[in-house]
Amino acid sequence: MKKYLLPLLIVVFVMQLLVPAYMIWEKYDVLRTGEEVKIKVRPIDPYDAFRGRYVALGYDYALDYSERRGQYGILAIGADGFAKLVRVTDEKPVGRLYLTGEDDTYFQIPMDRYYMEESLAPKAERKLSEGAQAYITVRIKNEKAVISRLYINGVPAEDYLSE
Repeated sequence: MKKYLLPLLIVVFVMQLLVPAYMIWEKYDVLRTGEEVKIKVRPIDPYDAFRGRYVALGYDYALDYSERRGQYGILAIGADGFAKLVRVTDEKPVGRLYLTGEDDTYFQIPMDRYYMEESLAPKAERKLSEGAQAYITVRIKNEKAVISRLYINGVPAEDYLSE
């Protein structure tokens, strides 16, 4: 029994390193090789004692609640360069740009918060309440989507707020 203990502990230790490493690599791969789209947002600045400062993201859906039944939201790039939700379906789209919702009965864009430096989040809220326009860029690859950046008035939020 003792001769199996050390190899077993090594396997457990390696697995504990590989699982988080794979999760990080998966997000990195989407950011590096995914297709980038812009999506307009309505941000607000909540505070969470455990998560710190972040910008909560709200979306203007062109579809009614009844039209958003399903798991896959098909996107189309409009003339203004922004992605818009045009249809929701239960069948996985082939050859289309889409996002996968977290719930299979009612589609919502799954990216609902953008984390930023503690001191910048209140400034972002102030600028946005004054009427600044905001959008995010999202990288999409297969069924995965990752927010790459928040923009305020066309400038990356961190740059805009640190001026």
